[in-house]
Amino acid sequence: MSFKNKLKNKNIIKGTMLRNILNPLIISFIAESKLDFVVIDLEHGSCSLNELQNLVLISKNYNISLIVRPESSNSENIAKYLDTGINGILAPNIESFKQIEFLIRTSKYKPIGNRSYGISIEFFKFDKKFENKQNIINYLNENQVIILQIESKKGIELISELFSQKKDILNLIDGIIIGPADLSLDLEIFEDYENPEFDEYALKIFEICKNLNKSFGIHFSDFKLIKKWKEKGMNIILYNTIDRILENSLKDIYKNI
Repeated sequence: MSFKNKLKNKNIIKGTMLRNILNPLIISFIAESKLDFVVIDLEHGSCSLNELQNLVLISKNYNISLIVRPESSNSENIAKYLDTGINGILAPNIESFKQIEFLIRTSKYKPIGNRSYGISIEFFKFDKKFENKQNIINYLNENQVIILQIESKKGIELISELFSQKKDILNLIDGIIIGPADLSLDLEIFEDYENPEFDEYALKIFEICKNLNKSFGIHFSDFKLIKKWKEKGMNIILYNTIDRILENSLKDIYKNI
């Protein structure tokens, strides 16, 4: 099943984030863990287009879905990242309707958006139906995903407003992930994820996702918090970063040898 359909069906999907460890071999280790997807973080990390292309090539081989979190939701590089063959975009810090309009215009070909054609066709050479390039365009429009990341009260207010007035635009979105660190910072309860105020704001987005039948997640680094929200119905399980997982594992090894 495609990553798009997993989101559409609200399947439980599990993933992690790559920030600075960009050797393509890391994808093979992630594949051994049976994770569904990896987010390449360009908002707080760095990755060249060549490095990204290498990660994409090996991820296709291991059937791991690759999502890019760009430098910003207004990044002019979004189309370039999509052209490498990634599965979609996780757009950070969404706070305005203009940001969402830009994402759709940049990420989708006509008649949905206004993306220019420049995809790497290596992934389509072995399927005869893609000899017609219009079929490639149709496939990408249908399968490359847009996930919004909400990280502030302003972002939550925006989604609430769109839900009441412009549901059609949210129907073009495949899911929403909350960035808990920045949301808690905005609420002035930094990293207090058990605070009732954090729950109140996060639940607003969760309820909207339920009403729209959209996938929902929170990027946590704590198994207890993941379990708590999974029991509520969270289906996108985005856990920690590989960098931090490796660091913590090495600390545990040191303590126990």
